Amino acid sequence: MKRNNYFCFLLILTLVASCTSSAPKYRKGEPTSNFGYPENKEIEKTFYLLGDGGYSPEGGTSKALIAFKEFIKQRDTRGQYAIFLGDNIYPVGMPPKDDPLREQSEYRLDAQLDAVEKYNGKVIYIPGNHDWYSERIDGLERQEEYLIEQYGDSLDWSPSTGCGLEIKEISDDIQMIIIDSQWYLEDWDKSPTINDDCDQIKTREALFTEIESELKKSQQKTTIIALHHPIFSNGIHGGQYNFNRHLYPSQKKIPVPVLGSLAMLIRTTGGISIQDLQNERYKSLSDRLRTMVKGRERVIFVSGHEHTLQYIDHDGIKQIISGSGSKENYVALGTDGLFAFSLQGFAVYDVFKDGSSWVSYYRNRDNQPELMYQKEVFAAPKPYKLGDYPDSFPQKKTASIYPDEDVEGFFAHEVSNIVPLAVTGEKDAVDDDGEMLKQQIDQSKLIPIIVAALQELSEKV
Repeated sequence: MKRNNYFCFLLILTLVASCTSSAPKYRKGEPTSNFGYPENKEIEKTFYLLGDGGYSPEGGTSKALIAFKEFIKQRDTRGQYAIFLGDNIYPVGMPPKDDPLREQSEYRLDAQLDAVEKYNGKVIYIPGNHDWYSERIDGLERQEEYLIEQYGDSLDWSPSTGCGLEIKEISDDIQMIIIDSQWYLEDWDKSPTINDDCDQIKTREALFTEIESELKKSQQKTTIIALHHPIFSNGIHGGQYNFNRHLYPSQKKIPVPVLGSLAMLIRTTGGISIQDLQNERYKSLSDRLRTMVKGRERVIFVSGHEHTLQYIDHDGIKQIISGSGSKENYVALGTDGLFAFSLQGFAVYDVFKDGSSWVSYYRNRDNQPELMYQKEVFAAPKPYKLGDYPDSFPQKKTASIYPDEDVEGFFAHEVSNIVPLAVTGEKDAVDDDGEMLKQQIDQSKLIPIIVAALQELSEKV
């Protein structure tokens, strides 16, 4: 009987878990259509953002990549940027040529390259944590070599392997800071040669110093900070789990109620996985970056890592997450999310000539891109108001340094009769233009006399 009750309990839990909604989530008050996107504004640059695209099925292509390919077919992509935000190959990056997983890994990169086959802009690939899992630096170099061999020199692997940072001047008004966040999170004791080929940045602190310097120089620009790991998230790496994860805590679909909830609690509060925001080292990266950008105008983070789409506004700091290029996962809105979606898709970030910018999120609907959400990220900067000033000014202007009301003090010509050395200038003297030449009093010459007078008065009292 107890055994039957247990199986009934599992059945009910499974049914509840299967009812989890995958519909887009919107913060109360956010529009779900008619977003007000400025169709008539002139775009300066567009950034097509797709992360975690390295899990296309054998012989096929992920839903997000199919929709992405169809989308860019309809756009003028000359001079624009397509950014693959890391985890370009699952499960363990690019293995050596004699490895059994090599063919599968090449295929999963080919599926992404096929999506940008007719693309006329720049392509940037950023490494993610899974790209580091194949012998770290060696695996990254193999992936970079294969990508450039297949696509050509218009593809940019960034940052350079072993360097944690690269700065790109996109235009006079747009700057991009690209961070290899897994470089920061790595256990450097396991990779003693990690920084050998990077002259400028040998420490994590040097990374922050360079970023802070660049932010100061780019204060008047739209600055995009691109890195695989987000600094804010309402997905599983940010500590948000749906009912499924409590029932199935591992990748294997074996229900483990109670123990599953305990495992999720430990993961959330303990920061055991370095890939979770609660982890001490990951948190140090997030905290430093958010501190550096706090209060700065027109700085936005773009990331993958979470297999979701998210738009977060955390106390004025903007975060785009586009990490469902080939995988899906649970996501919540949390306290700072404006939009969230748990299925596959991609994001587009448009920066306009007037300095304003918008983000758009798309899903796959019948193998075509379907718009789900648009939001103005930054409004156009307000021009400084300059007052009406005269074209010419008098050579001299006489003004009192004292307020209009009466003040206590001395007349210089009266002091000159008592302490001549304390006064310079002549009473009522004027220059060649008839302007008054004021007498000056050296107060220091009066102090000894005033002190002596006070002492004498004290003795008499």
